[in-house]
Amino acid sequence: MKKAVVLGGTHDHISLIQTLKQKGFNTILVDYLDAPPAAEIADKHIKESTVDKETVLQIAKNENASLVISTCIDSALSTVAYVSEKLFLPCHVPYSTALSLTNKSLMKEIFIKNGIPTSRYYVLNNKNCDSCNDLLFPLVVKPVDANSSKGVTKVLNRKDLHNAVETAFKFTLSGKVIIEEFKEGIELSVDALVVNGEAHLVMISENIKSAVNRGNFTIVKNRCPAEISSADESAILEIAGKISEAYNIKNAPLLIQLIYNNGNISVIEFSSRIGGGSKLHFIRRMKGFDLLDAFVDQILGNEIEFAADNQANFGQMCYLYANPGIIDSYCGFEMLKKTGV
Repeated sequence: MKKAVVLGGTHDHISLIQTLKQKGFNTILVDYLDAPPAAEIADKHIKESTVDKETVLQIAKNENASLVISTCIDSALSTVAYVSEKLFLPCHVPYSTALSLTNKSLMKEIFIKNGIPTSRYYVLNNKNCDSCNDLLFPLVVKPVDANSSKGVTKVLNRKDLHNAVETAFKFTLSGKVIIEEFKEGIELSVDALVVNGEAHLVMISENIKSAVNRGNFTIVKNRCPAEISSADESAILEIAGKISEAYNIKNAPLLIQLIYNNGNISVIEFSSRIGGGSKLHFIRRMKGFDLLDAFVDQILGNEIEFAADNQANFGQMCYLYANPGIIDSYCGFEMLKKTGV
């Protein structure tokens, strides 16, 4: 039986393992936790870090793997590409591209070079902020190489800038921090799929941030559809096409985060992956399209047909943040079902 090494054991990786099993793969899960959620359905769990490239390479060799894969997380992408390149296995991006996707300062350079709209920025190699005096507040400070919102802070004045830079440096492995101008507007999450070099929009949704933790960009809801016009959708599709062309991405998903304000678009960042936090289930419900299955087929070299159509007029995915505990009960769901919500 074919073997696939799966990097990361989150709930989203459960779906990935199920998809791989349907395609005839025996699955070996690599995750540093003792009992990650996906370990229950994987054929084998090896407790190692997904960012340790050489260890994962040795695991893939020992298992005689024909595929190394991950989904919904950025941290393992460069490992997947590195190991795949070393063992001549299929991968949706080469290692050089994977490295550029996990470096926010390099990403900014590529955006500007290729006419992709983004905010002004500076990169710091030390904690001296004097070089960014011409940037206009509010600013966003972030590590160049950390995932999600780790170490990311919005600052309103110079007094708070130093503390934000200190925080960002705690999360960077490369010793670099990026400071960029904050763009006002709504934050959109764009899921796209590049098929044979052509970008297609799968779903555009709006990220709703926490009112009590707004400076740290905590997402509490993801809402679809986003309130934008068809002309705005066309502009976003054009940007997705520019990104895929700039990075020479031919067959892969794109997850683009951008700010939209009355027709003005500014790209924050992107990655060649599916959104995490059960986003793939949200896409299936709203668009009737299995983006994960398409992603795996693209890596395996299978032909896919892109078809994403509205299955619901409105949908919202809510995230609960809580201390460890057990949920006691759910209230109101039966009433919602009866009323057709």
